[in-house]
Order: sequence, then structure tokens, then C-alpha cells
Amino acid sequence: MKQCLLITPRVDNLWVRAIRRSLSRLCWEPKIVEDREISSIRWGNVGLVILDAVVTKDLTSLISAIRARDPLVRIVVFSSVDDWKRAREAILAGAVDFAVKCLDEEQIVDILTKDLLQKVPPVAITTSEVRGVS
Repeated sequence: MKQCLLITPRVDNLWVRAIRRSLSRLCWEPKIVEDREISSIRWGNVGLVILDAVVTKDLTSLISAIRARDPLVRIVVFSSVDDWKRAREAILAGAVDFAVKCLDEEQIVDILTKDLLQKVPPVAITTSEVRGVS
């Protein structure tokens, strides 16, 4: 099974259970990581990161940090709120999708299937890298 990280502050609720069942149907093994464990994640054979938007107010920095560690990983952000500004931030930072949370497993499978077919965007170059500053 392919490895997926599900980064969320709540390890057991209805949405997490729906995500786990949906991933299982897609032959992905979800590893649930609480938001306080983000810095200790071992990046190796991770092909997909599902990020609960509630874990951070700064999606751009978190997504950029994940992509810096693994530029080929697909990141899908799920949010309780349909917020186009946060969605735009997430996509520009390197996420392949920003979706509204739901409990419908068919809908989740459809979203993730579409996202797994998306090309991973290139890692953005920061202004400091363009200027040669590290």
C-alpha cells in the first residue's frame, strides 16, 4: 500500500473516519499525524499528504515547508469553510487541491482520485533564492 499522511488536530472524528475509509478504497495506507507532530514527520515513501486546514492559519508556510522536504508529494487541503482566498494561497504554495470537508465517501474518493492524477506543481522559488540569499 502507498503511504499517505493525514495531518489533523483531531485523530478520531467522523471526517477522519470517512477519509480513512476512502483512502482504504483507493489502496492508500493513511498514517494520522497530529498537528503537534508535524516537525517530527519522517519523509520517505509518502505519496500523498491530506492536510486539515484547521491545523494552521499559515497554509502557505506549512505547504511550502512540506514541499521543500519532498518536492514530489501531492498535498490536498480540506477545509470546513469554502474560502477562495485560502484556497488560492494553498494552490499557489504547491497544493494540488483545496476541497471542502464532507462525510460522503464517494465524493471524497472522487476528489482524491482526481487529485492523484494531477501533475505535482513545481516547488516555488522564493524571492530570497532568486536574489541568492539563503
